[in-house]
Amino acid sequence: MNKLTTEKKAAPGQGRASWIRLDNASKIFPATANYQDTKVYRVTAELKEAVDPVILQEAVDAVMPRFPSFNTVLRRGVFWYYFEQSELACQVRPETEELYEPLYIRGERMLPYRVLYYGSRINVEVFHAVCDGAVAVAFLRALLGQYLLLRHPEAIGSEDIRPLFERSLASEKLDDSFRRYFKYGSKEAGRKLPATKKTRRVMAWRLKGTKLARHRAGLIEGTMPLEAVSAAAKARNATLTVYISAIYAKVLWEMRRGDKPRPIILSIPVNLRSIFRSRTERNFFTVMYITLPEPAAEAAGDLNWWIRQVSDSFKAALNPEKVAADSSGKLKLEANPVLRILPTGLKDLSLRWAHAISDRRFTTSVSNVGRFELPDKLRPYLHCAYASVVSRGISMAAISSAGLFAISFISVFKDNELQYRFFTALQAAGVPVEITSNLNIVTSRAGDQNGEGAIVPPAEGVSPAASTICPNCGCAIRGYKARCPLDNEPLQLPADARSDQARDVFPAAELKTNTRLLTKLFAFISVAAMIISLMLYYALELPLNLPIMTLFGIISTWTSVGAVVLRRRHVSKIITWQVTILSLLMLAWDWMLGWQGWSLNYSIPIVLLAAQASLYILAQVLHMESGDYMVYLLLCGLLGLLPLLFLIFGWVTIRLPSVICVGVSLLMIAATLIFQGGIIRHELSKRLHI
Repeated sequence: MNKLTTEKKAAPGQGRASWIRLDNASKIFPATANYQDTKVYRVTAELKEAVDPVILQEAVDAVMPRFPSFNTVLRRGVFWYYFEQSELACQVRPETEELYEPLYIRGERMLPYRVLYYGSRINVEVFHAVCDGAVAVAFLRALLGQYLLLRHPEAIGSEDIRPLFERSLASEKLDDSFRRYFKYGSKEAGRKLPATKKTRRVMAWRLKGTKLARHRAGLIEGTMPLEAVSAAAKARNATLTVYISAIYAKVLWEMRRGDKPRPIILSIPVNLRSIFRSRTERNFFTVMYITLPEPAAEAAGDLNWWIRQVSDSFKAALNPEKVAADSSGKLKLEANPVLRILPTGLKDLSLRWAHAISDRRFTTSVSNVGRFELPDKLRPYLHCAYASVVSRGISMAAISSAGLFAISFISVFKDNELQYRFFTALQAAGVPVEITSNLNIVTSRAGDQNGEGAIVPPAEGVSPAASTICPNCGCAIRGYKARCPLDNEPLQLPADARSDQARDVFPAAELKTNTRLLTKLFAFISVAAMIISLMLYYALELPLNLPIMTLFGIISTWTSVGAVVLRRRHVSKIITWQVTILSLLMLAWDWMLGWQGWSLNYSIPIVLLAAQASLYILAQVLHMESGDYMVYLLLCGLLGLLPLLFLIFGWVTIRLPSVICVGVSLLMIAATLIFQGGIIRHELSKRLHI
């Protein structure tokens, strides 16, 4: 059972928000998320009409209380991350940015999900640390039901959407099912689990190629009739998941020819709710890895051979006892007392290292989310549903809805030969495929394949329904595309394709400030300053060591600016870090200029006093929650006792600034502990939980 604090929500300003530990599967995501691999899951419902943003906002507000795990913000503790209850409200926004934008930025309070709309599409993006794909789909179903109820009250009643909301207690929704079922390591449901033999995972073959600009994800969606693809799978005596996985495996083998013959290993997420009885709305999944055998020359081109291999591998991997034993092993590792007391920063480094190694041990991921079911009265309004998750290489996700089966490829590579081979293989099997993509978008001023230099049409409107047949791949390409996203073949566009009203299924992403360019510019200025100082020092024979002083100045600037940039979203942390950095820099400058003691006599005591005053004043002016600054105010007070050492050891010649600093700091510490002691204890219990 997960640990959810029992304190009640305090009034605004009191700072006591309930909190919850991360489950076993969630711990990897905050440590490894970055601007390229944001760990964001995306589910989409495309309607047959334009989305009304006002009604969509009303639907979000109505649905959110039913999903308590979404009303949280991710915080970074000393030993572990944790979720904290939040009063932030989700604001529906038009989609204008790149796909899978970050939902966790260190130091920033932000909800772990967002709701976007564009044309006829409702998009929900969720940070993977809060839940898995099954819960994201359940949330979108509930949101869509509430939206259609408000949008068409004459045709849909509240009883029609009731099946979309599962009846369960809040404690069940927030349950940590990993600890419930696998807590004791060697037991599951009262039975002793057999020992499983560990297999050593080897390095897998991975697709390589030139990456898209800014490492943006290229999304290609292939939509096909569910009946047609199911019939193709049935004709080969395979389930739908095995069928598409086998085609994918065969295509991967064809792509690997001529490359180093490393094994092709598929990573397949498994929803554990279908194996264990759980209603949790948090993560409850595991990942099985399927290593495909090397085919003989005559078997490589036979799809039936690939189907048999994938089917046998699925049956061997989907063993409940093996799944329970593997999950118990992960919990046992998490409970290791040595690992538990490691600070979060060290855990992050180790998890990133382990994640990088794990990435090299599978080729790609394959996920079949299942069915996107809706009640009878809601089905006529839905065109199709889609699912995808950001990838550092290439991955595939599938979902079925409204009589259609949608397969989404997410790739960071410019070349789309793999997707081309996959969808043309389905076309050859008699399955018609319609392609939608965020690549090759045409607007009133055509941009490149990343949407750069393009004018974005307004988000309100109906998504295009017309499609153009690609003469090369034979797929129907929907939306305003100058070229086919699969093979880059030129397409015949309607005459009005470049008008201001032209609309693709996806928006062309807005450009952002290139922060890497600013960093490089700052680095160039620093190097130039260092070279100029060396030239002046040796040319003019200056009495001061100008290069050393310039070097200290560069270090001081980089350190101070870097601390502000990293902590820019958290005023309390900025002040605490700057106090430490400025104190060290003043000591260094005092020593550089010939020790005179001004850093200890005046500067450090004054900076410590100013930090306490600044933090308290800013907290009142900005109306900060007590929990957001009280711990740092206490820390500044403790740092303010540092001049006591100066007095004890006689390091200062002028005692008054140090005496005042120590006295004020003692009063600050006493006031904090007496008047805000409960909040301090509550905050420390969250940030120091092991």
